[in-house]
Amino acid sequence: MSGSARDEILGRIKAATAATRDSDPLSVWSKDRPASIRPQLPGDVESSFRAKAATNLINIRDVGGIEGVPVAVAEILARANLAPDISVSPTLRDLPWPRTVQVRDEKARVDEKLTVTRAVAGIAETGSVVLCSSKDAPSSLNYAPEIHVIVLDKADITAFLEDGLAKVKAAYDPWPRAVNL
Repeated sequence: MSGSARDEILGRIKAATAATRDSDPLSVWSKDRPASIRPQLPGDVESSFRAKAATNLINIRDVGGIEGVPVAVAEILARANLAPDISVSPTLRDLPWPRTVQVRDEKARVDEKLTVTRAVAGIAETGSVVLCSSKDAPSSLNYAPEIHVIVLDKADITAFLEDGLAKVKAAYDPWPRAVNL
């Protein structure tokens, strides 16, 4: 092959690949790819969350709003035959708790029977909840009790984990020390 034919072929290759050579190879590869793969949910976000949560042995009870939480907790205590002595996240302390229930708003005790906390988000994809630690939400409340009541607003149910973590990012600055699912 003569030098000029070789130079001509290499020149055409160089011209044809100039666009990819001058750009970041990963950006060319990933520009049309979704940020992450998101499975199709079997229904709307709330019903998908409920179905998946049930497979995780999570009992869901609608209480008609935050004001219904104390009555529901009192019923759970009675049904489980537990002493009316609970620990709650400090943000839930001022709810209208029945006078028969002793409410503490501090970290969980070793022998804790029931705690009440608030989730930042519910994840329909996995049926899990996102719990963040803070001075208003000690992580011990999530793990110490026999029964953990988690308050979750329907508006905080998201389709996917990434959406739930975006709620954490929007609610906390800086990022919480612990994010539990």
